[in-house]
Amino acid sequence: MNGDRRKETNPFYTVKSTNPFEDDDIDDESFLKPSTSSFLFSKPKSDDNKNPFLRDIELGDADWSMKMEEIQSRTVESTKRSLARLMESELVGSNIAKELSHQKEQLENCHKKVDGINVNLRNSQKHLRRIKSFFGGFKDFLMGVKIKQTKSTNPFDEEESPKSGKTVVGRETQSSIEVNAMSHPAMKIRFGHNEESKPKHPEDVIEENLGQMFNHVVSLKGLAEELGEELEVQNDLIDTLNDKTEEAQISIAKQNKDIVKMLK
Repeated sequence: MNGDRRKETNPFYTVKSTNPFEDDDIDDESFLKPSTSSFLFSKPKSDDNKNPFLRDIELGDADWSMKMEEIQSRTVESTKRSLARLMESELVGSNIAKELSHQKEQLENCHKKVDGINVNLRNSQKHLRRIKSFFGGFKDFLMGVKIKQTKSTNPFDEEESPKSGKTVVGRETQSSIEVNAMSHPAMKIRFGHNEESKPKHPEDVIEENLGQMFNHVVSLKGLAEELGEELEVQNDLIDTLNDKTEEAQISIAKQNKDIVKMLK
């Protein structure tokens, strides 16, 4: 009784139907209406409705792009500095090649002068031998033979007196090999950085700088090899010059001894 009375007085109380198919019975109009959950797949009207995960990805991409641009900028500046250093080194090597060319020319001139000195010393040695033999015969003549009172004749007239004019070395001709600094093998390097191109993209600038750096490294390698060969040639010239100067010193010392003996 009490249960039936609560059912009658409570307006929110509904009697559950005993028909199992009654709750699932939906009319056609309600069935055809779009579901309210479809808004999840619809395009958001503003940035406030954007997926926070996608927004974080976009922010990360922007940061990554900025970092890449910064790295590219630093790389461009680094390649420019390296290229400038290589160009400076190549210029220094070219100046060294000029100095070596001038030094080689001086060494060749020294060789010619020392050769002339040795020729003069050999000729003077021949004259000293003649004078020595003459003095020996003259001494024997004074000791063993009476001097006849005739017209005084100068014994020096009978002998062929040394003539210094015959021992003069011919004029020095110019070196047959004139070393021109600009025609030196090390000076044939042509700089490829006169015309600077200005690419629009940093990647193009980096690629171009790396290409020029490679060319300058190859040129520096060739320049170093040429300078090494030139130094070896000049070292040989110096060794030969030392031998010639030693020969001249020995000849001078020997002739001094001969002159001292003759004057005693």
